[in-house]
Amino acid sequence: MRGIYDTAVLLAVYNGETYIQDLLSSLKKQELSDFDIVVSDDGSSDATGKIIAHEILRSNIPIHSLIRPSTDERGAKGNFLFLIESTEAKTYFLCDQDDIWFSSKMKKEKERLDELRKKYGDDLPLLVFSDAEVTDSNLKVMSPSFLEMNGLSGERTDFRQILIDNVAPGCTMCFNRALREKYLSGRVKSYDSESLELIEMHDHYLLMIASVFGHVSFLNEPTLFYRQHEDNEVGAGGEGKAAKIRRNLSALLSGSFKKDKTEFIEKKKRLARAMLCFEDIPDEAGKVLSGFLDMDRMKKSERMRFLKENNIGRNSHDLWFRLFA
Repeated sequence: MRGIYDTAVLLAVYNGETYIQDLLSSLKKQELSDFDIVVSDDGSSDATGKIIAHEILRSNIPIHSLIRPSTDERGAKGNFLFLIESTEAKTYFLCDQDDIWFSSKMKKEKERLDELRKKYGDDLPLLVFSDAEVTDSNLKVMSPSFLEMNGLSGERTDFRQILIDNVAPGCTMCFNRALREKYLSGRVKSYDSESLELIEMHDHYLLMIASVFGHVSFLNEPTLFYRQHEDNEVGAGGEGKAAKIRRNLSALLSGSFKKDKTEFIEKKKRLARAMLCFEDIPDEAGKVLSGFLDMDRMKKSERMRFLKENNIGRNSHDLWFRLFA
């Protein structure tokens, strides 16, 4: 495998024989023609490896397989971070094994990333993300917008909002080498199970890094079919206001409401701790994230004031968050 790629599609796979051929076919149809696919298999026991090997032999797109240093399964999070750690490129795309990319996806996202490069230079972490059409396993569209389906806004890219709501699934992302280098300077690594616990998912972590240390841009259109099926490690979710209210009322009646909200906040605190591992974190971000971790020491009124003054909250259902943070 060569040293540094121009554009690398990082494909994390695990028992993906059912859908991976559809994904690979969509990659072959990309309007952006000059890219390499780098694959890491998390220990598949089905025919995924054979399909990949066959594609390596016959595809007109360069496909490279990485050998994991351990046979222990790390899940999508650890597998993608391993790919990032192991691959040097100028431009990166993250790729799930079961989606279908629109033919213009890579071209449009890379063009937006190049606009950021011209505006800010290429030495800062830069990340572009788009929307996605959510489908069932047979590609029937369930929602034309992942973001709308989940009550999210792609315009909320300040780290204060990203801390609470991840607006960008990894499969919609395109980012530069500087973001990869900044990630490497942190303490969360794919081979460190303890540090991996600090972050819920790799895409949320990368989005936070780009927002805190660089720039994030939202391409306001769907660029892929985000396929949902029973084997998704993390799904598209999607919960309307009525369903949210019913779920919260049910949790209140069952006595699990406070526990559920506490667990949600604890996940966000772990992400804040992961960000504070960066020794060169900007003063403002460090102050806000440290304050977020110290909220347990505040009175209820002080916590709510802190969240409001720092604009930390959710795009929707924000009242629940601020009342129980």
